[in-house]
Amino acid sequence: MNLLQRGTAQDLYASMHRGPVAVLHDAKPSPKVRTDPRQPLNDRRTMSLDAFCRCKSFVMSLQPSDAHAWATRFDEWMDAIECDGPTDPRVLPHHIFAAKGSYVLDEQSERKRFRDDHRKRGALEDKRRRRWRVPESGQLHGRESQLVRQLQLPDGFHWDVTVPQARSPVLTTATTVWQVTRGGYINVHPNGHFRTGEHSRQIWSREDSDREDSLDVKRSSPPRR
Repeated sequence: MNLLQRGTAQDLYASMHRGPVAVLHDAKPSPKVRTDPRQPLNDRRTMSLDAFCRCKSFVMSLQPSDAHAWATRFDEWMDAIECDGPTDPRVLPHHIFAAKGSYVLDEQSERKRFRDDHRKRGALEDKRRRRWRVPESGQLHGRESQLVRQLQLPDGFHWDVTVPQARSPVLTTATTVWQVTRGGYINVHPNGHFRTGEHSRQIWSREDSDREDSLDVKRSSPPRR
């Protein structure tokens, strides 16, 4: 499996929220990104790099003949991108939000279909029945500025994510795992950053992922002679 390291994937995703980013790769099929940093590694715990980047950046599989063409296409992408506002479905971190289907979100009709499929009582509900609610402006936390498709989001913009009362599920990123216990919630930002909420705690940290990335490098290195 052609796989990005956990830390590399998370740093890349964060950078897409600071300004326009072009992601180029020469692999077919697309490289993979972990959506859960823990073992075991399997297809259910990964997604393609193309899907990981698509809503937030320009991404292209680069062929030898495209050595210069990508820059022109990146310029065209920057000229064409737009955002409907903070509630545009493309603002969501789609490696965390469990969508109920497949959507081409650059098309307005598909964004409407996404909203229709997930809207429930003033919030969005994903297929795991987790509710993503945008809090009132006075309840926004954090100072880091975030940009999505040339839209400057309000400082501290996030969702309060709550979970079904009968469950104690986890939410995962490329580098961290958080547990939200019964009746609790957690703050999730567009760039994949988590902020502790009520009855929530981190059970796998970035440091754990950095350690596992180092071990993966050692395992994949050829033996010394």
